[in-house]
Amino acid sequence: MNAGTEHPLVINDDLIATATRSVENAFLQLFECRVKAGQHSIHAAYASRGDISGILGMVQDRVEATLVITLDSGTICQVLGRLYGKEFSEINESVKQGVGELTNIIYAGMKKTLNEKGHKFRMSIPSVVVGRDHSVYNLHQGDTLVIPFTSDDGGFFVEIALQKL
Repeated sequence: MNAGTEHPLVINDDLIATATRSVENAFLQLFECRVKAGQHSIHAAYASRGDISGILGMVQDRVEATLVITLDSGTICQVLGRLYGKEFSEINESVKQGVGELTNIIYAGMKKTLNEKGHKFRMSIPSVVVGRDHSVYNLHQGDTLVIPFTSDDGGFFVEIALQKL
């Protein structure tokens, strides 16, 4: 690949492995929590459901993509409780900030690996959506990669929605 030319991002085994490793590393480093990826799926239309979601635009000149991590309150309260050394029983400002930081760390890990392979992703600012059993809809024309994860603290989903260019 020539310098200055970006690779297009596609849903393939490499992207799945990159996302999975980044999530596993983030949970292990932040929370001392091992997570296990389940069987991924690819959807033309997908709406995630949970209690809290971190959402981040994956920024590159040739890609329109969104990274979403969706958790239920029990899962995030357990893992953040381990990090802060205190019990969380509800989603508060500390939990919201924790989900934003977790989303950033997952993306940073993915960005580093993908950029080493010729992509030119830049940093982005996450948003956090809170609401019991809320849904996140990616309004795009493309596919969404969904990877379920499990841990001793509960399950969650990581999604990457790619816009067709």
